Amino acid sequence: CSFDVGNASFDLCPILNGNEGGWRIENERRTPPTITKTIYQIGLKEKLTVDESKPKHEQCPDGTWICMTVINRRPLHKDEEPHIIQVVPIAG
Repeated sequence: CSFDVGNASFDLCPILNGNEGGWRIENERRTPPTITKTIYQIGLKEKLTVDESKPKHEQCPDGTWICMTVINRRPLHKDEEPHIIQVVPIAG
């Protein structure tokens, strides 16, 4: 997890060893009349696991290392579930 590129040295060991093998990054923004959340799931040690409890079309396919999911919700409609509007396998 440490390597050199030209004259630069990189040590990714703290990133790879400091978690359960992946990151989840979320960004939420107002998109009136909705709120849109973009979620990036990143597998650092292995591919992302497929959640068997979710429909296949609502998650990235098996073998994906980086997945982007976009979800929106209407905050004035509390009884509505959020909607998955986009699922994009970025790497894998």
